[in-house]
Formats: sequence, structure tokens, C-alpha cells
Amino acid sequence: MITAEEALNRGRTVLAVPGPVRSPASAGTNALLRDGAAPACDADDVLAALALHRAGTDPAAGTGAPTGAPTGAPAGAPAVTRLAPEAAAVLAAVDWTPTTTEQVLIRTGRSPGEVTTTLAHLEIDGWVRAYGGWWERLSPPRFGSAGPTVGP
Repeated sequence: MITAEEALNRGRTVLAVPGPVRSPASAGTNALLRDGAAPACDADDVLAALALHRAGTDPAAGTGAPTGAPTGAPAGAPAVTRLAPEAAAVLAAVDWTPTTTEQVLIRTGRSPGEVTTTLAHLEIDGWVRAYGGWWERLSPPRFGSAGPTVGP
């Protein structure tokens, strides 16, 4: 924290990953954000702070969106956006903060086998990440004018 505060005092770029406001573990980074650090919500934020861009993106657009990406699609969203209804339900049960498999089971009402298999597929497809018995969402589904794309 001392190093980050000194960097802010010297006008250096400081990024901080925002965390839940009620979590004691996030107090430091949230304080940095309050004091002027830029939020780092994804890789595009870090690349922008370094005046770089992702391969395959249009830097002239200034959005970090992939070249030819549909307007309104979040940067970094997976190319595959169609999920089966069962997978969409399991994905919806996983929070952006660590979520246990038990919480997903309770929220979906599905069998343990179905939930763990679906979570494994979602992890392979890049929608969620598993670590230490917890799951966390990585990428939001793309939204069109009719909401998230869900299908077979």
C-alpha cells in the first residue's frame, strides 16, 4: 500500500482490482480506487494503461473491441455465445465472486453430477474458473437487444 500510495503521489499510473465493498480483503484496493487509482477490471484495462492493445483489435476504435465485432458486445467475451438452457442456468448460479459448488447446487436445484459436468464444460469453454473448491465467472454472455443468447 505504501508503494502504491507513493506512486499515486508522484503521478504514476496505479491500477487496482475492485473487490466486494463488504470484504475486508478488498479494503486496500478499494481505498486505492477511492484515492485515484484506475480500476483494472480486465486485461483490456491493463493494456490501455500501458498504451497497448490486444492482437486482432482495432486500436483506432479506442474500445478494445475485436475488429468487426458487433456493437454492444463486451470486450473479451467468448466467441461462442450460445449456451444450452441447462448450461445457462448453471452459469447464472455462479457469482462474479467465489461461489461453492454447494451454492450452485442449491441455486439450480439440479443433481450434483449434472452441475459438476456442466461446470467442467463451462470451465473448458472459458466461462468460469475453478480454484480451491470455488468457482468464479470469467466472461459475461453477450447481450443483444433481446437479452442473452441461449439455445441448443
